[in-house]
Amino acid sequence: MKKLLKIIVLTCLFLGFLIFPNLIIANDPLEDAPTMPDRFNLFTFLIGLQNWFFFVVITLAVIFVIYGGYMFMTAQGDPQRLTNAKKQVIYALVGAGVVLLAVAAINFLAEFLQYS
Repeated sequence: MKKLLKIIVLTCLFLGFLIFPNLIIANDPLEDAPTMPDRFNLFTFLIGLQNWFFFVVITLAVIFVIYGGYMFMTAQGDPQRLTNAKKQVIYALVGAGVVLLAVAAINFLAEFLQYS
């Protein structure tokens, strides 16, 4: 089971490294190049950190939902394994929901503080 999880994670990472560079290369790097701020801003650093954290957690949530689905399909009617698979999917979706609410709250506070 651990070997299968390791294979799934490594496959997802490998495919991610193949797909994402192509998406980045497809854009013209000078077309939408952001301008550098006049000085370092803690707020922009925290927003960048939030975006990175959001991407990592949502990616992990998708991987765990897929893994929970695999556990569900291979349970073969065993009630304990079905329960574990359901818990896996529910926990992954709850975690993704918590992260989405946290990002929404941070963005709301950022807009509120920016206009006050």
